[in-house]
Amino acid sequence: MKFASTCCTAIVLAAVTAGSAFATSIESTSHVLMSPGEIADAKNLNFTPNVPNGENLVGGDNVGTATPIGSLPYSDGGNTCSYLNDYDAVCPFTGSTSADVVYSYVATSNINVDIDLCASLYDTKVYVYANVAGNLVGCNDDACGTTTFMSKLNLTLLSGNTYYIVVDGYGGDCGDYSLTIAEHLPCVVTCPAGSQLEGETCFDGYTDTVNGGCNSTPNVFSTVTCNTICGKGGYYTTAGFGYRDTDWYRVTTTGSGVATVTVVAEFPVQLAILADTCVPITLTCGSSFGAECVPATCTFNCGGSSIIFVSAQQGLGLTTCDLDYRLTIEGCGVPGCTPSATENTTWGNVKGLYRN
Repeated sequence: MKFASTCCTAIVLAAVTAGSAFATSIESTSHVLMSPGEIADAKNLNFTPNVPNGENLVGGDNVGTATPIGSLPYSDGGNTCSYLNDYDAVCPFTGSTSADVVYSYVATSNINVDIDLCASLYDTKVYVYANVAGNLVGCNDDACGTTTFMSKLNLTLLSGNTYYIVVDGYGGDCGDYSLTIAEHLPCVVTCPAGSQLEGETCFDGYTDTVNGGCNSTPNVFSTVTCNTICGKGGYYTTAGFGYRDTDWYRVTTTGSGVATVTVVAEFPVQLAILADTCVPITLTCGSSFGAECVPATCTFNCGGSSIIFVSAQQGLGLTTCDLDYRLTIEGCGVPGCTPSATENTTWGNVKGLYRN
């Protein structure tokens, strides 16, 4: 997963690879548990440029010739390979040589939208300029997941502004794209009765003393007590910088076999499993990524202690850390959660409370 955020471009980001020493940044909450080299290797195994025999020009070639979008919802598609390489944006990698296409939309009201390239057939990147080229207001590379490497961006458009949506590619990749833009309909993640609650309240200026894990000084983890955990995630700001809320859980198991960890969130989520040490950081699974309400999954071997890392993906532009996620663990004898006991009563007793 490539990493960046419109709220976090001023942060110095560090990548952590399996078995490497833990690097530090201005604030450790921005760390990503997958290196640029790992991302490139994974991408090269899955994708090659899809170059057509002839031209298939649909979107505009640049801001000056952008294809206008009259109303939402909107969908379009084509092939980028016959276009020029006009633009690039840090998502967080720069240096793209991919051909790009451009659409324009004049917002007639304030609206929160999803700009979706998940059905495309190459490694896409999408970003949005407001009113002029270069005025970047949103950017994403891999929100659809690291098995597909397509892009999805959630963004609030403000009335009266002209937005230029640029469909680009990672590195030099080009190919068939499928673009949809529609009003955002947020998913809702439910919390089963009796689940373990993370118990963290995040806010601007927040310092994580609950489960900041290897990003906290001293290191602090939440202990897993049952197989379903309900938590919250997203971004917050401190001293003018934007940071991810990263949640770290320690789970201890016995015996043999394999356990599966699944996270479903109201935001594009990142999941990883680590050995139970902060120096060095050692990944045993991941990172795994899931789109909004699309699960991210990892496995770990039973016996001993492991660390589960959960966070919003980089590059989302979120302005809250109050979005829900649900983490479940199956296997390795992790006990189920038990709903809290409630007082026995009858419907007659309930009605009796309201009688004169």
